[in-house]
Amino acid sequence: MKGLVLDANYIENNLFIKVLTNSGLEEIKIDKIPLISYIEVNELSLIKFLSNLDFIKDFEVEKWYAPPYYEREKEIIKVRYFDEKRFLGFVKKLKSYNMGELVNTYPDKINYLLNEINAFPGYNVDYNGKFKLDDSLDDPLYDLPKIEFISISSFNRFGKPASFYDRSYYVINIKGEREETLRKNNLDDIIDIIKENKNIGIIVSDRSSINEIGFKLSGEIKERVIVIGNNLKIGLYGLIEWSRISHLTLRQSSNASIGKILTATEVLEAIRRKYVIKKVKRFELWRNLNEFSISDKAGVISVPNPGVYFNVYQLDFSSLYPNIIVLHNLSGETVNNIYCNKYRKEAIGHKVCLDKEGLVSSVLKKLIERREMLRKFKENKIIKERFDAIKWILVSGFGYLGYRNSLFGSISAYEVVTSVAREIMKKAYEISMRNGYRVINSIIDSIFVIPVKPKLGVDELANEITKEVGIKLRVEDNFYWVVFPYTNKGIGAAGKYYGLKKDLTFKIKGINAVRSNVPELVKEAELNSLNELKNAKNSEELKNLLKNAKNKYYEAIEMVKNEKIDPRLLIINKRIGKLSKRNTQQIKASSFFGIDDYISYIIDDKGNPIPVEFFDGKYDKNYYIDYLKRSEIEMVWKLFYY
Repeated sequence: MKGLVLDANYIENNLFIKVLTNSGLEEIKIDKIPLISYIEVNELSLIKFLSNLDFIKDFEVEKWYAPPYYEREKEIIKVRYFDEKRFLGFVKKLKSYNMGELVNTYPDKINYLLNEINAFPGYNVDYNGKFKLDDSLDDPLYDLPKIEFISISSFNRFGKPASFYDRSYYVINIKGEREETLRKNNLDDIIDIIKENKNIGIIVSDRSSINEIGFKLSGEIKERVIVIGNNLKIGLYGLIEWSRISHLTLRQSSNASIGKILTATEVLEAIRRKYVIKKVKRFELWRNLNEFSISDKAGVISVPNPGVYFNVYQLDFSSLYPNIIVLHNLSGETVNNIYCNKYRKEAIGHKVCLDKEGLVSSVLKKLIERREMLRKFKENKIIKERFDAIKWILVSGFGYLGYRNSLFGSISAYEVVTSVAREIMKKAYEISMRNGYRVINSIIDSIFVIPVKPKLGVDELANEITKEVGIKLRVEDNFYWVVFPYTNKGIGAAGKYYGLKKDLTFKIKGINAVRSNVPELVKEAELNSLNELKNAKNSEELKNLLKNAKNKYYEAIEMVKNEKIDPRLLIINKRIGKLSKRNTQQIKASSFFGIDDYISYIIDDKGNPIPVEFFDGKYDKNYYIDYLKRSEIEMVWKLFYY
């Protein structure tokens, strides 16, 4: 049997593996296969006990390297066993007597078992009693079997994403040999479609419907489909890419945070190197206040002067922070390693070991290379999902390096990254100024420049900076004009800007027009206003159109005053998250149900946040007018007097 490994379950000593073939989803059952765990031993006398335990099939002693620096070898016992409950009870006693403890527990026992038998999730395999890989481990352009799947999204009566209590209708997308989008009013109709279409092997559901879908599926359908969520909206092919990179099953990937995907990928490299996977404390070196103030800083985020700027270029570094980690060999075990022979001292005082390649840097290097291999093929929809899936892992790579619960990071490594990033952005600024460009803003890994008396073309400038810092700098966008608006504090904000690009499309970041928790009323007011400026290519043309833009914005205020507003435009969508003690609008609205979910609400005429299902049509005019007036500070006419 040839197919793509998607999912697996371990039940009563049997392993059930779901494989997607060209004819649909098939299940492979492997009888009487033992689980695998690893015990770090403090007493070698433990070995004689293992031989006498009837639930242990066999074991072997292996040499692994112990954290935090992976220089010291440690004896680890690899155990194969059948009765998980008895085994865990045994390990609990071991720990109580300080004789040993479980290690290598991340992400899960089933992942170690799948790796042992070469049934890697996300990979094509050939099964004939044993699993054999049917494609390359490193090929990002792998082929997939025919995949037919259905995605389900639920909406409330106002057309907003629904919570479990206010689902009004469903939109389903059937994808495969043909693509079809349907609207259904209840889940039973969707179940009937799945019953009729026996080629559907995967159901991708939103959060609010997934449990009920699983409950409604009959035994026959359950055997031939996998039901997964997609909270991060990464796309099925992106999830398969995550499975392939991390060796997590499709179900695990769909439920995982990006940080878990990254950590699982790092675990694979740790296993290859025989690094014990165990959370240990990494102690920071003692520093005085002056040293601490120098090292404990973020990357470069400037505060731009609010204003309108013309003929602007945006230059972006390609994966700046991941590339810094790779080029500087940064990982938890390489920074301030007390066993190191050859090291490089960084400007902020930390020492980076060069004796061997760091674990985190080696993982990110492979991901960067993999993404670059996909870049020229990303016009293809499937490849684009893979490309973007890798991007999100790389984005999390820097943050997880300094995360307190990171298995392979350290705060010292994190500090080196931000220090190097500051130096790189400083060099980019200096080279730009030296070559006749004005730098108007810097955001993490981007700079905005205006040619004043340019000595180099903008592409040549990007190449010059690339040569100097060793990380690729690209010309991302060229704008006719860019606006950095005021904030409520009367200053600019690095992440808030919008502008008209040379292809006559807008790029909008950070303002209310593109925020998910802002009512459509405000979004539409800003977007309609900006749309009046789409033909303004210079200062004079922009001045001439400002009055039209402002009038368009104020039309929304008049509609609110005259009560001519579709209630759907008033809805505020927010995620509750963990219920806190803060008395926010979404907490008040969610108190109707006591839930931990997304909430959609409208401010009623008494000023109360009312869940949309209970809204009676009377809204707080003053609240929404004030909202529009507060949002007006982001508009260009607040900067450009006409």
